[in-house]
Amino acid sequence: MDNHARPDVYIFDVDGTITTTNGPLTAPMAEALMALNAQSPVVLSTGRSLGGLAPVLAQAPLPGPHAVSNGAAIVTNQRTSHVFNALTPTDCNEIREYLDSRGFICVYCLADGNLQIDHSDDRMVDILETGAWPAIIKPFANDQPVLKILTLCLEDEEEDIRTICANTTEIHRTQYNMIEWTAPGSNKGVAFGHQIAILGLEHPVVFAIGDSENDLPLLAKATFAIAMPDAAPVVKAAADHVLDEPLLAWVQRQVS
Repeated sequence: MDNHARPDVYIFDVDGTITTTNGPLTAPMAEALMALNAQSPVVLSTGRSLGGLAPVLAQAPLPGPHAVSNGAAIVTNQRTSHVFNALTPTDCNEIREYLDSRGFICVYCLADGNLQIDHSDDRMVDILETGAWPAIIKPFANDQPVLKILTLCLEDEEEDIRTICANTTEIHRTQYNMIEWTAPGSNKGVAFGHQIAILGLEHPVVFAIGDSENDLPLLAKATFAIAMPDAAPVVKAAADHVLDEPLLAWVQRQVS
């Protein structure tokens, strides 16, 4: 691993990778990422909305381009959107109606970077407050584009939920307790292509690091795919290398 050629680009997942799940970026990690970025571009690819990523970029102002909402938008740290792919109103309504009928929380990741929830739910409010994500609690009106819908769902509840809009959306499990819907073509693998194109690179060597199912399309595109020590089994199986040390130590060793 240490003898592998230095990459042209590093692409990091956020939650469960450079941060704890829904948590803030630590000062040592921010410092290490900025030092690494001085050698090769460091870009992020996350399921977080733009608003959820903002606190991370405030601590580590990486220029990007970064993929948010599982690749539904590509943005810079100046919040400039380069690529934008929203769910259709029909899919939004079908997902919402199903989740409401089953008593699941429904969270909308909006194009303006905010999250919207139909009604307060203590479980989701705790997650949003932990991540310092801006959230609006009001009935959904389909009055602006929705980049992603997510719900809290444990694995034994997952099979039926994954059938909703399965033919018209992309569906991924993120973290241990979330299922998320995005528009077709909104995944971290497609976002990878947009990010590399914006950087103006041809056939670059790319290291990608992730931990969850939604990272699989990204890892599949990377030159060298790296899984976190506690990554999901399917991610470890898809990776070229599984870290056996804290990510911070690995990043610090990548810095000359």
